[in-house]
Amino acid sequence: MADVAYTLQVGRKAMEHRLALVARTRDEALAALESNGAGRVLRGRQEARGRAVAFMFPGQGAQYVWMSRGLYDEAPVFRRELDRCAELLKPLLGLDLRGVIYPQPAGQEIHRWVDVFEVPGADGQNGAHEEAAAARLQQTYVTQPALFAVEYALAKQLTEWGVEPRAMVGHSIGEYVAACLAGVFELEDALALVAARGRLMQSVPAGSMLAVPLPEEEVRPLLGEHLSLASVNGRALCVVSGAAEAADALRERLTARGVTCTRLHTSHAFHSQMMEPILEEFEARCRRVKLKPPRLPFVSNLTGTWITEAEATDPSYWAQHLRHTVRFADGLRELLKDAGQVLLEVGPGQTLGSLAKQHPEKRPEQAVVSTTRHPREEQPDFAFLLGALGQLWLAGVEVNWLELYAGRRRRVHLPTYPFERRRYWVEARPQGAAPRAARPKAGVEDYFYIPVWKQSPLLARDGARAPEGEDSCWLLLADDCGLGARLKERLERGGRRVVSVARGEGWKDEGGDRYTVNPRQRQSYDALMKELKRRGLVPARILHLWNVGAEDARQPSPAAADAALAEESFYSLLFLAQSFGAQNFAGASSILVVSTGMQAVTGDEELRPEKATLLGPSRVIQQEYANLTCRSVDIHLPARADAEHDILIERLLGEFEAPAEQAVCAYRGRQRWVQTFEEVRLDERPARTSPLREGGVYLITGGQTQTGLVFAEHLAASVRARLVLVAPPHYPQAERWDDWLAADGAGAAEGGVQIRRMIETVRRLEAGGAEVLVINAHTADPAQMASAVARALRAFGAINGVLHTESVPGGGLIQLKTREQASAVLRPKVHATLSLDAALRDVELDFFALFSSSAALTGGIGQVDYCAANSFLSAFAHHRAWRRGGLTLALDWDPFKWEDWQGAQMGGAPDVQAQVKETLEAFGLTEPQSAEAFGRSLASGLPEVIVSRRDFPAILEQYRTLNVSNFMEQMGQQPRAGGAAHARPELSTPFVAPRNETERAIAEIWQELFGLEEVGVHDKFFELGGSSLLAIQLITRLRNAFGEEVSMDSIFEQPTVAGLAEVVGGERLGRGELEEVERVYEELKDLSPEELQALLADDPDLTGEGNINA
Repeated sequence: MADVAYTLQVGRKAMEHRLALVARTRDEALAALESNGAGRVLRGRQEARGRAVAFMFPGQGAQYVWMSRGLYDEAPVFRRELDRCAELLKPLLGLDLRGVIYPQPAGQEIHRWVDVFEVPGADGQNGAHEEAAAARLQQTYVTQPALFAVEYALAKQLTEWGVEPRAMVGHSIGEYVAACLAGVFELEDALALVAARGRLMQSVPAGSMLAVPLPEEEVRPLLGEHLSLASVNGRALCVVSGAAEAADALRERLTARGVTCTRLHTSHAFHSQMMEPILEEFEARCRRVKLKPPRLPFVSNLTGTWITEAEATDPSYWAQHLRHTVRFADGLRELLKDAGQVLLEVGPGQTLGSLAKQHPEKRPEQAVVSTTRHPREEQPDFAFLLGALGQLWLAGVEVNWLELYAGRRRRVHLPTYPFERRRYWVEARPQGAAPRAARPKAGVEDYFYIPVWKQSPLLARDGARAPEGEDSCWLLLADDCGLGARLKERLERGGRRVVSVARGEGWKDEGGDRYTVNPRQRQSYDALMKELKRRGLVPARILHLWNVGAEDARQPSPAAADAALAEESFYSLLFLAQSFGAQNFAGASSILVVSTGMQAVTGDEELRPEKATLLGPSRVIQQEYANLTCRSVDIHLPARADAEHDILIERLLGEFEAPAEQAVCAYRGRQRWVQTFEEVRLDERPARTSPLREGGVYLITGGQTQTGLVFAEHLAASVRARLVLVAPPHYPQAERWDDWLAADGAGAAEGGVQIRRMIETVRRLEAGGAEVLVINAHTADPAQMASAVARALRAFGAINGVLHTESVPGGGLIQLKTREQASAVLRPKVHATLSLDAALRDVELDFFALFSSSAALTGGIGQVDYCAANSFLSAFAHHRAWRRGGLTLALDWDPFKWEDWQGAQMGGAPDVQAQVKETLEAFGLTEPQSAEAFGRSLASGLPEVIVSRRDFPAILEQYRTLNVSNFMEQMGQQPRAGGAAHARPELSTPFVAPRNETERAIAEIWQELFGLEEVGVHDKFFELGGSSLLAIQLITRLRNAFGEEVSMDSIFEQPTVAGLAEVVGGERLGRGELEEVERVYEELKDLSPEELQALLADDPDLTGEGNINA
């Protein structure tokens, strides 16, 4: 069998469609192949060749006795390198590490070729010896060298087989393995440091570590004086470290709030202030080691991004590394940016692989592979590692099969591939399937539009009198100013059922249709919606009043923005929509978001620009949800006049019936205002003088991007500007550019193409006589921006204008959006703008230009965060102009021709990509057009300008009617209707026909969606080519077929016909059954545990004794 495998591996061309299995004998292989052995036969399709691999090295807690023992027996390089490490560590530890990892009774040697389940002690004999070894292995001074040795040896074995890392990340002690492989330490030095590190960490007083299932921003305020944030491992997975008493107290507090925490089995409080007494000694030990620049890139635990040469070679970095937070989730985000890169866990256990699979940035097509079995998994180590090699090969990683066999095998005669030689034709799109776009505008002077508020007739209809079903209710997220209380009184007077929700520390049923939720926690909203559904209530009308409050003129700050985003505006609406969508409520519902101080209608308002982020969800919710609409109303609260309050309340209730084109409106006094957009002509010779001055100093954020560089070149050419370009901190400093350009693989590094373009552009500008200062800084960090501004002032003596061009594109449906994904889009617009404004508080600017997007006004499927971020910029421009005077301008750009991020995000939808490229080609703004439009907009003196080569009001009208169905229809993604079906492709699962009517009906829907002749009940949605857009189409089809709502979450949790059949079946309870469940719940909910136990003991139906076959 080994010769057969060898022949297939080295003597056959690797095709796109692949299969792999691990078997010991011919009969075992035949049995697996004939039965399509689930879990044993691995299938895959891979067009890519030579995919890159990133190694992930686990940290403390992954160790266990006998880890990788089978590899020690059967993998020669692993054994050689582990022996080498053990010998080097003997004088440092005073013991032989092999005797701890692979314990043997006294007098016995470590024998080769012993299966992991046949080692002495594994069957219960000599158990005390094994327990003693396990206890010793838990000691930090032994644990850390043991983990290093095993991970280093395994990495060396993999590289011997041709699996070499292009990037690496380690968790805590795992980073030392990455650094050693990257050449920062020699092996001897690395082992000495690891041994010293473990010994010193063991020497500090004992402490505790607590796993807390909350996001970082919620954990930090809870830490107090005696606790530290040890690690951030996931979206809501943190570890807290510190004094045992403080950890226990925090655990009790969180348990009282319903948050279950887990105390970790550690003796010390790693990565906490309790490590500080050893930092100086460990740093001194590091100074005795020659530290070299890394030859391979790896991610830093301290920063969560790529380690720099300065960090890697700084002894203080390695000292701080054992004290400060392990930012592993951020590190994973860096690795996952490369969609084609395979993540390979190299070390004991599968914890890091699980974290990677759960990471919100991971895409379904990204492969994550573990090289060692779970400690409780009954599979030989070497067989598991061979299975991992098979998975890597399926994913497109090249394996050196010759080295795997090391000349011990021969090629044998085997049949060739049995190609069927069938032809498959791609269907041509019918002519006229996509409508022709309108012609772009010819002259730059006609590219401009401005937002205008116009008075509107008052709405005659009363939303409180609209017909409602018996199960409908009004959901009122009440404010603190009394408006909600008045609305509740008015609705209940009209016979409406009102469920009130207040903000608090957590979810709580207050009784009497009153609840409390924590607005920062998605799970609070989930609990609310689940409770409403349990009670048979549908929130047909939702009044969101958490943005209503007395306006103040306080200076916005990043901290204030964080609070507003979390508790009032963006995240509150995001979580509300997600929780609503997850519960599959029947019928249509509407959200009315009421705010104060958000819209500049008259120009005299004191604005809170952070609130404007609610416009993102307000515009996009109805584009993505078939049964949920959303409207935004900005108001002024009346000053104590009861009659005025009553009038306002009636106006607000009437807004539920507003037409779609008036989804954003405002009330000032008794007048209703709606926002429209008017074309303005900005001629070449404006009435005002341009604020651009000859030789002026202009600071450009996003200075590394093509947009920032385009405008830098324009300013240098037009006014001989002196330029300050702000680039990310991880970009190379100017004095290292030559080294970076000369380094091997520089162009393949993260951001490599962008870095190269920035360097080349800056040098071209300097060669033309321009003065350019490049500053590395996080724009969202107030301290770093203050330092950057101070440095620019020292260099040039002034800053005359600012172009804030930094941007991160949005992407991802609301239902799947995570806080981390949204934050990455919001921070460069919201937090960075506020940090920049604060840093420039004492600088007299000629202008402050904010590069926004027309997406702020159109929304767009998948763009909820991007729409919100740019809406903030528009509001901030009006706010800053009102507060400080001078020129602050928000430029709402239609896409630039050089930007293709929208097309790139549609990588799984070629028709969409083609449509985006076609639109950019026809309407995208070129560099000269953008530069000209920028100059004319500045000279206009307006606070907000839309720049578009299209008929912008017509575009807005299209977006008002946009939803997933018509979007997919326009983009050629509508399910096939009557077209020729194709054969089912080869999949990783065998075909199993539908077994009942429900499965048959769902399979037929899938067949129509994918244009296939047949679909098996275990075929996976995304393996067939499904996408988020197709998932929404599937939900619509299921609703029409079964009359039941299926959530987006269900598609991801149950991505097969069989799984969805269970979901649909579980939803199809009759009204009588629901009433019976409600009745039983009411009877049982107040019983004590003892009463429930007595009830169970008395009822054979409940104990199962009445049905012994159950």
